[in-house]
Amino acid sequence: MYFEIDMVPNADQLKKEARERMEMLNMYPPIIDDFVNNGQLWTSASDLRNPTPEELEHVRAFEKEFGNRIYHLIRGQFMDCDVLNMLSISPYMEDWEYERNLIREGSVMSRSDNLSIPDWSESGIIFVRNESGVLRRWG
Repeated sequence: MYFEIDMVPNADQLKKEARERMEMLNMYPPIIDDFVNNGQLWTSASDLRNPTPEELEHVRAFEKEFGNRIYHLIRGQFMDCDVLNMLSISPYMEDWEYERNLIREGSVMSRSDNLSIPDWSESGIIFVRNESGVLRRWG
């Protein structure tokens, strides 16, 4: 059996994948369209808002270092720390089905930058839920 490994997606494939994931998360259609059509990130915090310059710096640094594509941000408190959770798409298409299955189970792949204690930042799986259109990290 022959496998394509390390298949790197183009911009259109990333947009399509982001749309699918955002729809799976039941995000507001205008937010999805804004990201897909304009590249505009949104942050779920106390409500939906545009990211701050500081948050965008974290996004750019992570995307540049690892090649993942960030499609949404969740900013909030976790274990008494201020955390920026960056929901991401792997740069390798062979990872995508696994990542979509996580969403079906209520979790997502994320880079979680701990803004209170930077040494506690990590990448991995976080649990999320949609509360009236605003994504929240929980558990």
